[in-house]
Parts: sequence; structure tokens; C-alpha cells
Amino acid sequence: MARFEAAFKPRQAADLAAGEGDTRTRWFIGQNFAARIFATDSDERDMLSLGTLGLNCAPHYAAPPQSTTQPAIVEGCILTNYVDA
Repeated sequence: MARFEAAFKPRQAADLAAGEGDTRTRWFIGQNFAARIFATDSDERDMLSLGTLGLNCAPHYAAPPQSTTQPAIVEGCILTNYVDA
């Protein structure tokens, strides 16, 4: 997962800088896998109910206070149970 996060962080930053990025959490991280979701908010919440957490490395991203967050392996990234609506 460290290699995945290390590759994802600069890619998300580059996409955001090019105006093509998305600060929504779309990658969901499990114990030893990552899944990208392009679906409804309901589908994203279903992923969270399965025990995954969303990965977000967008600079200055902050999940709402009522959500759960924890540091990801790569500094500047977080794992969260928040799905952006």
C-alpha cells in the first residue's frame, strides 16, 4: 500500500494543478487492495460498510469533523470514512 499511496499522491496533485483533478475521495483502501469507484454516493457508502477507508491526498483536504480520519502511510494523505456528496 505504501507504493500505491506514494504513486497516487503526486498524480492527484498534478491532476489538481492541471485543473483536471478531483478532491472527492474515489479510491477505497482495504487491507491489501485499492479500488477506484466511479459510482453513486450509495455505492461509495457501501464500500465503507465493507471496511474500506477512502484515500485522499489533496492538499488542504479536510473531512468534516463528524467523520473518522487517520493518517495514511504517505505523509500528507489521509484515510477517511467520509464520502463527499
